Amino acid sequence: MKIEKFGMPFRRRPMQVGDVVVRVALLLLCLVMVSAYMTSGLLARYTTSAQASDTARVAKFDVQVTGNNNVTVTADSAADNTYTLTITNASEVAVRYTVQQPAANGGVSYTVPQPTDTLAPGDSAAVQMSLTVNWDEVTRNMTDDNPNATVTFTVVVDIQQIN
Repeated sequence: MKIEKFGMPFRRRPMQVGDVVVRVALLLLCLVMVSAYMTSGLLARYTTSAQASDTARVAKFDVQVTGNNNVTVTADSAADNTYTLTITNASEVAVRYTVQQPAANGGVSYTVPQPTDTLAPGDSAAVQMSLTVNWDEVTRNMTDDNPNATVTFTVVVDIQQIN
């Protein structure tokens, strides 16, 4: 059988080594292209991006303790007096306060009935301290020039933030 192409006899030539190498290289190139296409679709499913930001704010901590720590004891005054200590919580958080018992001083002893309590934000508390007068010791400190006895004491208040 005779094969013609464009009116001319066509004869198949035998394959050479260079032709085989080119055909194998083209086949490998096509396989690489197909596998790259499939792999990129697979990896695209697992690729993500994210963006985030955050801020933090510290709560305001503002507690005021007010009171007059000078108490004057006279012969006309009653044996028991009270001293008021005001604790105001202007913080954004609750606090727990503890009033430490002052030591006896100059014939006056002190009692704090509720030394520990909590305050919510914006609350205040009036802590009443009872002052008990020992007249024998107080009168020893009085003179004709000074008929009054002034007793000065220090009140320590521990304040802690409650979570």
